[in-house]
Amino acid sequence: MAFWAGRELKPGRATPSASLYGPRSQGACRRIQRAAGLRDDGSVGPPTWAATASPA
Repeated sequence: MAFWAGRELKPGRATPSASLYGPRSQGACRRIQRAAGLRDDGSVGPPTWAATASPA
């Protein structure tokens, strides 16, 4: 899947469209959150967006 559905999701949006954000996206989101030391809630909020913009 394209990175956050082509980054069409807006930062801070807690409930993205199901057509863009499904189980695989949520799993990827949770993995990123855990790796960044964030609470792994599966929501693509500002802290998660910041973690994806940070170098690995």
